[in-house]
Amino acid sequence: MTTAATPSLPEPPQVQEVGPTAEEVAAVEEEITVAQNDVPAPPAAPESALLPTPDADAQNSADRMLPETAGHSDLELMIGLAMLGGGLAAVSASRCKSQA
Repeated sequence: MTTAATPSLPEPPQVQEVGPTAEEVAAVEEEITVAQNDVPAPPAAPESALLPTPDADAQNSADRMLPETAGHSDLELMIGLAMLGGGLAAVSASRCKSQA
């Protein structure tokens, strides 16, 4: 009976961590300070752009005329399906005619 040799792992490599030098840290901190000082000022009132003004609004009345859209979607869907069915029938008839 033979016994299996126990595997041995090689020694791990020695890694030395090198940190940044004081000059590199000072240069990065200076860049950060300059970048923070160069930030543009925020706009004065961004909310005012979202509010309508009477000058820009042609209709000042509350009862504006909206387009009539209710009730027509079913009719348009049925018309679209009928057109699709007609197109499929025409293609089918054309293919049958060309094979004969």
